Parts: sequence; C-alpha cells; structure tokens
Amino acid sequence: MFCLAVLVYSNTPGNGFVFDDRVIIEQNPLIRSLDGIPRLFVTPYWTGEGRANRLYRPLTTATFALNRALGNGGPSGFHLVNALLHGTSAVLLFLLLVRLFRLRWMALGASALFAVHPVLTESVAGLVGRAEILSTLFLLAALLLDRGGEGGRGPAVLGSLGFFFLALLSKENALAYPALLILTDLLLGPPKGTSRRGRRGEIAAALAVAAVYLLLRWKVLGSLMETSAIPEVDNLLVGVPAWRRILTGLALSARYLGLFLFPARLSADYSAREIEPVSGILDPACWLGIAVAGAFLILFHRFRRRLVPLSWGMGFAAVSFFLVSNIPFPVGTIFAERLLYLPLAGLCAGAGFLASVAAEKRPRTVAAVGAAVLALLAARTWERNRDWRDDFSLFRSAARVSPRSARVHYNLGNAYRRRGEPARAEESYRACLEIYPDFEPAGRNLGVVLVELGRGAEAIEFFRQALERHPESASLHNNLGNAYRSLGRGAEAEAEYNRALEMGPSSADARNNLGALFLDRGDAAWAEVEFREAIRLSPDRIAFRVNLGNLLLQRGDPARAARVFREAKEREPLLPEPHRGLGEALLGEGRILEAEAELMRSLSLNPSQWEAPALLGYLHQRRGDGGQAIRFYLESLSRKPDQPELHRNLGILYSGTGGTRDKALEHFRRCLALNPPPGMEKEIRDLLEALERGTIPGPR
Repeated sequence: MFCLAVLVYSNTPGNGFVFDDRVIIEQNPLIRSLDGIPRLFVTPYWTGEGRANRLYRPLTTATFALNRALGNGGPSGFHLVNALLHGTSAVLLFLLLVRLFRLRWMALGASALFAVHPVLTESVAGLVGRAEILSTLFLLAALLLDRGGEGGRGPAVLGSLGFFFLALLSKENALAYPALLILTDLLLGPPKGTSRRGRRGEIAAALAVAAVYLLLRWKVLGSLMETSAIPEVDNLLVGVPAWRRILTGLALSARYLGLFLFPARLSADYSAREIEPVSGILDPACWLGIAVAGAFLILFHRFRRRLVPLSWGMGFAAVSFFLVSNIPFPVGTIFAERLLYLPLAGLCAGAGFLASVAAEKRPRTVAAVGAAVLALLAARTWERNRDWRDDFSLFRSAARVSPRSARVHYNLGNAYRRRGEPARAEESYRACLEIYPDFEPAGRNLGVVLVELGRGAEAIEFFRQALERHPESASLHNNLGNAYRSLGRGAEAEAEYNRALEMGPSSADARNNLGALFLDRGDAAWAEVEFREAIRLSPDRIAFRVNLGNLLLQRGDPARAARVFREAKEREPLLPEPHRGLGEALLGEGRILEAEAELMRSLSLNPSQWEAPALLGYLHQRRGDGGQAIRFYLESLSRKPDQPELHRNLGILYSGTGGTRDKALEHFRRCLALNPPPGMEKEIRDLLEALERGTIPGPR
C-alpha cells in the first residue's frame, strides 16, 4: 500500500514551489535553519497578503525546516517527503481498519482507494497540503493505538493522546478526534479492558489535550478564531446570515461527495465568485445538500448494527468534515479539495466495505472492476500531478474548471508576469477585476503591468482611480510613484513614495524605490542610504540586497558588493541573482576561478537568464579563451539581443579570428544600431574603418 501511494506521486519531485508554497516554504525566514524551530511554536502559520494570522500549525512548519536542513532547500525533497507521508497515511488506514473490523479485503480496498484518489492531489502535490497529511496521519495513529492496548491501557492511552496533540499542532481539524472516539465506541463498544468509567476518563483526557491546544493557540494568535478577518474574496459566506451559510454548507457537502465519486474536474481554487451562497430554501442545490445529509443520517442509523463498517466509515467522514464544512462557523475558504483529505479516509472505508461484501458473491468480477477503477483513478492522479508543476500550469488548469474565481485569474496573471508575458497578465488581471472589482492586489498588479507595457500614463490614471476607493493605501501610492518614474517624472514619483512612507513608515518597497530614483539621478550616496534602510525594514527581501550590491558594483567597490551578495546567498542559496552578483564582484576583484563557480551556479539555477552568460563571456575573454567567450556571448544575446557591449565584444573577438571578418562587421554594425555610449560609438567606428581597409585589429 505504501509503495502504491508513493508510486502514483512519483512524478511530483520534478514539480516546483507553487501557490501558497512560496510564502509558507520558499520565502519563510523561520525555516532556513533549525535554530528557528522554537520560534515556530509561538508564531502564526500564515502571514501572507490578504490573510489574517488565524492559523496555528507549528509542527507542519517545523517539518518544512527539517526538510530544508536535510536537503538542498529545493522543492524535490519536499515533494518526496509529502509522497512518503501520504504512503504512511494509507498504511495506517489499512492497519486501523484491520484492527477495528478484522476485514483485510475491506482494509485493502479502502487504503488502495485512499492511496490513489485524485481529489487528494492538492494535499500531496501541493506542498502546504502537508498539514492535511500530518493531521490525518497522527489521528489515524492515535485511533490505532487507542484500539490496541496489548501492552496495557496506560501506554496505549498516553500514546494516543500524544499523537492527538501532534495532529492538533499539524492542523486544527484534528479537534474532531474526541468525537471520532465517541463514534467508534458507539458502534464497536469501548476498547477491550476498559470500563465505562475508565473510558469516560480517557475521553475527558482527550478533551483536556484539546483544551491545552486551544489555550496555546489563543496565546499565540490572540484569539481562537478570526472569522471576521477572513477576506470575502476567499469565502463569500462570511457576509451572509447564519441560516444561509448553513444551507450553503449542506449544498456543498453534495458537491464534495460528487468529487469523491467522479473526480474528473479538479481545481486549486473555488473562491469568489465561482461558488455563490444558496439563494434560499428553494434553491435546488440546497435541497440536494439536505437530501445527501439526510441520506447519510438515515443510512447510518439503519445500518449501525447490521453493517457496522459502513456506518463507521460514513460517520467518520461526516464527523471529520463537519468542522471544515462552513456549517458551524465560516472557515478560510468556501470550498477546497484539500479539506477532503481526512474525511476521505471514512468514505474510502465505506466503499471498501461495500466492495468486500460484493466480492463474497462475485470475487472475480469485483476484483476486475476494482483493479480497473483503481487504475483509472491512479492515471488521473498522475495526470493531475502535472498541473502542480508550476503556477502557470496550475492556474491555467484552474481557469478551465473555475472560470468565475477571481483568485484564479489573479494568480494566473502573476504567473504570466513571471513568464515575461505582461499582455496576457493584463488580460488575467482585468478578468479578475471584472469578477471581483474590489480585489485590490489585482488592481495594483494591473497598474504595474501597464507600466511594464510602456503605458505609464494609463497606469497613472488607473492608480488615481484606485486611490479614490482606497485613499489610505501606501501600496497604491508606491506604485503610482513607479508609474511617474517610468515616464521620467521624478519629482512626482518622489512625492508619491514619500506619501507611501507617511501612510506606512515601514514600507520597504517605497524605500527601495526611492533608492532606485536617486540612482536614476546619479545620486549614488543617497541611493545607498535608501537601499540600506529598505534592507533594515525587510531583511529577508533578497531583491533589496541585490539592488544594493549592484549599486556598489557601479560605484567600483567590488569588495563591499561581494559581502552584500554573500549575505543574500546565505539567506537564499537557491536564488540565481545573489550568485550572479557575487560572481561579478569576484570578477571585479580578479578572483577568476571563484567568479566562474558562482556564475555557473547562477546559470544552473536560472538557465534562461542573460546576465550570467554575458559575464562568463567576459571572463573567458579575459582568459584569452575566445571560443568559450563567443559561445557565452551568443547565449546571452539569444535571450537579450539589444546589448551593444556584447556586440562590440563579439566584433572584436571575430575580428581577431581568421575567416570571420563578415561576422565582425555584422556585430560592429549591430552595436552602432543600438545607440551605444559616445565613447563606444567612436571606438566601433574606428574598428569598422580598420576592418573595411583590411587592417584586422588583434583581440582586446
């Protein structure tokens, strides 16, 4: 069972960090070393844009720190661990069902279905889904120990309570555990060797563990829940009356069941306005949800004595789903496939039992059909894993399934920006704002894209309109400053950056942009002051350190630049920019071998960049290795052809190589067409004149 679960996810280690993985793992300073683990237990789980600090999952985050320490920090190690943990959960489900019901074929079918079911891909292929996996794994282990007791009730109870606490520290939905104990006792009786009074004490102990967790959560977060802080764009149910929320929760339970039965169309997001609250009691979706809930209750009651495994599976699914259903209170999302991870264990148990009953009469038919179903589900999971390869694949897929989700279009726009496709990003941001006009991050990014597209005047008008709706937004003032700067209106840009700092004195972005503005004016000293202040305000933003390092290189101070880039590299060893900057600084110090190693590392981390190949070309040109220099220069030009200096260097290299006079002329003429600086222009004209006279200069 373990091998089956790992096998079906064996194509995920090639995936990257996607969606929420970036904030929780890739950009999280607390997991960069094991020294940060103690702080995780007194720190909220999530502090991303637009999210309240309402989550407390320190054990999950601690496993990310361990993962990073044991690997190289890349995503492959995290994906491998998720697959291994999922396999462990499948094994524990098998062992638990065997212990509870002594039906090995039921346990085998249920755990196999759990191992390969496509609806669980969000929890396994999405790295932050580890919270679901760990919580389920520890809960299953707790139930398994609770129903053991071969070594005495004391150790079994202590072990189960310990696993319960670990489950709570992984994700809060583990609070369902005491209810699961009561459910299991109701159907199977208390564990052997336990009196009713003793059992009441054990359940009271479980409730005490839950109380300790809730107290710890309250101390760290300042409250048990922040339902009022849940963004409406994530869950439209936060703004509706309780009766309407409950009816919508019931309606969505039918949709979850549909995904269990037919997981063909899966999406990473269902936020506003992909799913709307039910309109009222006459809404067909409402009646479908009521029918599903009623059927569960009737079947559970009817079969609680005759078909105990079926009733247990249905009860397990219902109890574990209740807390995340939006019925008792709003949760962070209106609908999410990851929320099915724990309830699916119960649904699979029920399905496994029905298959085992059918197999008693027609074993070969059931075996053949079961194998075919598992094969189809495994194939769908394998295919779905590919959607989680990167943000672009994930949200392009989600846009087909959830075309009315504002967040899907917003994240697809972000993915297009990272791919260097600002026009497509603009389309996605506009689609997002058409669905949900008040989604400020999308409006802000749309303005940024307009600047990138050279439409600064349009961006200015857009940001002004946005500021009419959100006049206190420091971020909008900052981006309006960027729009002014793109049009060369430096004084107005500076005024907007200062307004951003008035509204948000800790705005590191505004400080960084002021530094860039001062650099545009040639005021390197003040630019350095602003860059250093940006770093002080946000020490984990690597881009700010890269900007400072680049400034120091421009000022002819490679030694200080090298120190800045080393600090950036230590914080984020898998980002290419610090390695590129350090390589350039070392090159400026004449440390050629070290520079080459850093530049090659940068290129390996981002093979599509143009900067590192250009520097490697220069490095080999200094070494006198013309062939390698030409190869790297051409590689850089293939990614950014408008570099006059590289055309100049290639012209010089080709002019010193027999039989390549025409190539030298081509690159010199291309250099002139790109309007090089006056000094370079005169040099190139002299070289062209010499070549045309037949006087071939030597390499420089």
